Amino acid sequence: MTADRRNLAATQLSPAEDAAAYRELVGESFPHPVFVVRPNGDVAYGNRSFVAYTGVAGDGRFGRWRDIAHPDDVGLLIMASESQSQVEARLRGTDGLYHWHLVTLDPITSHSQNEVVVSAVDIDGWHHRDEIEHLYNEAAEVLAESLNYNETLRRLTQHLVGECADVVNVHVFDHTHMERAEIAASDERLVPVVEAINIRDWFIDRGGRETVSDRISAGVSVFIPDVTSEWIDACSPDAEQARLARELGARSFMIVPLVARHRTLGALSLISTSSQRRYSRFDLSLTETLGYRAGVAIDNARLYATSRQATTRLRKANRARDEFLGLMSHELRTPVTTIYGNARVLQRIFTDLNTDDFAGALDDIRSDAERLHLIIENLLALARVSTDALDLEPLPITPALTHLVAQHEQSHPGRKVVLEVGEPRDAVVTANVGYFELVLRNLLNNAEKYSPKDQPILVSTCIEGDLLHVHVRDHGPGVDSDELHSIFKPFFRSQAIRERISGVGIGLTVCKALIERQRGQIWVARCNKTGLDIAFALPVEAPPHEIP
Repeated sequence: MTADRRNLAATQLSPAEDAAAYRELVGESFPHPVFVVRPNGDVAYGNRSFVAYTGVAGDGRFGRWRDIAHPDDVGLLIMASESQSQVEARLRGTDGLYHWHLVTLDPITSHSQNEVVVSAVDIDGWHHRDEIEHLYNEAAEVLAESLNYNETLRRLTQHLVGECADVVNVHVFDHTHMERAEIAASDERLVPVVEAINIRDWFIDRGGRETVSDRISAGVSVFIPDVTSEWIDACSPDAEQARLARELGARSFMIVPLVARHRTLGALSLISTSSQRRYSRFDLSLTETLGYRAGVAIDNARLYATSRQATTRLRKANRARDEFLGLMSHELRTPVTTIYGNARVLQRIFTDLNTDDFAGALDDIRSDAERLHLIIENLLALARVSTDALDLEPLPITPALTHLVAQHEQSHPGRKVVLEVGEPRDAVVTANVGYFELVLRNLLNNAEKYSPKDQPILVSTCIEGDLLHVHVRDHGPGVDSDELHSIFKPFFRSQAIRERISGVGIGLTVCKALIERQRGQIWVARCNKTGLDIAFALPVEAPPHEIP
């Protein structure tokens, strides 16, 4: 073909024939730009691809070298025009951006005039291949730097934005939902626009029913190299989403799944807007590799977090176990030692004991046996409360409280318990009798431990709405305000009294569990001067005026 071009010099053609020869020579069907440049730098002719790429009118005014070539490359192209050669240079397209091309220059002579036939093949993607691979390798290193995946994803988006995309968006899957995790944009004004676009609901192609979320969930990438108005109209879920997409100005985008252990954990989106870069299959391949690494990083971070949480729970459980065993060892050993010691004394030398000593020993045995029995009852109740079948039945409140108060006074001679039952005295609550009795015994024993011997314990009731409230008030040292929220926690003991008064710290925990199991409520309040008021509420069986 080169020889044919040079033979034009030996063929005398009219200007019209000359122009026709150019068109035939360069070929209107070439897929890449082909054009002819005169010695003065004017472009004499360009084929359809040239017109489409440069955006010239195509009416014979094709511009000059300086109009289509990068200023830094104009000199190189002029020098290369002197002989048949091939160079890499940047040519400007209709988007105003310069793309690298492999430019072939072939001088010809026509009408004793030197001209150059130029063909240009876009190699922009390949020209930046090493640079792009380096950027993606750096991004992969970012993913390996931290086990905090939220921080890792934030740094990843910041790393990719600008160099690889105008907008970088990361979604993560929470069970079946895709939620945005991080977003970065070269223009911050685009962020709210991107946040408003529900890309997961968009369709992949015209007439299709498959959404972006469907494809990503299946572990398959979404690649739209050219975003056109036609595509937006055909694939947007509604008019508002189409408007937002136009406002964003997306030109090209790709979304790749973040996959680990054959599960899709999220999606990484790269969007081209103002830079008008057009993504290629090469870009998609690199991004998919990065998506795989990001998926592994997220999975590792989640596994690490789960492991740490499990370790923390295990350490807490071990501490609670050790504390429980220590408390139980002390609390059980004391009454057992008392019972055992007094029993040995009574067995061996009861004939030498006077009546008072004998009664005192028996009283110690009875008291500590009751204490031991209550501890065991509480432990069993705490273990079974969530699994035992619950039988609720009508419970007349006055007889139940009178009986329990009398029992307590009998077990603790010298202690006065004041019972004040509000109207109506014949109120009936819905409760489990065993649970109710254990709760009240715990509250009375709690008040017993902390009240001075000469001060009474007050038990009172009142009805508010459809609930009956039972209050147990002592005159002890009370609890600091900052400790009130912890009083129902297992093994809690107030700092002020834990060294002076023994206890396991499970009685109030059991009360809370049992009352809530009966559909009731329990709470605690500090009294004005001294003491603590612990109250619970249970449903009234029937309104007072309906009770026979």
